Amino acid sequence: MDLQQGLIPCFFLIMKEFQKDLIDWYIKNHRPLEFRLKKDSYEIWISEIMAQQTRIELCFPILKDGYNSCQILRASPIVMMKS
Repeated sequence: MDLQQGLIPCFFLIMKEFQKDLIDWYIKNHRPLEFRLKKDSYEIWISEIMAQQTRIELCFPILKDGYNSCQILRASPIVMMKS
């Protein structure tokens, strides 16, 4: 068996173990964020973008105020969106 044939199965075993560890960590440590329970893919997408751009606790009031369409987001004060 050459080196490449031995490394590829080993790599997949390591990745499987890493995936399991990551999922276990998430189950134990994730924050219960309301948007993760939603079914509307648009709301989830907007929430994820907002969460990446600002601190998550600042997103909650914005999301609860009904920022659920592109028109509302576009009309929002830039200060509110960048808080």
